[in-house]
Amino acid sequence: MVHNSEWQLATSLVYIAGIYPDIIFNIQHRWFLILPDMFNMIIYAFLGLFKIMVLVFNVVPFSVCLIIGT
Repeated sequence: MVHNSEWQLATSLVYIAGIYPDIIFNIQHRWFLILPDMFNMIIYAFLGLFKIMVLVFNVVPFSVCLIIGT
């Protein structure tokens, strides 16, 4: 089971990556040789995947519960 603090940490990291990509790029650039364009593509793909996962694991079970009536 995922605790609330773990979700808060994951969500805050996603927001930081979306709002301040230059800071994250400077940190990651030290570890991996990556171009800024490739980094932007990876970050925005990750943000899109994160949004899809939030929808799948929150909206779908909620709508199923509404259909079932519990």
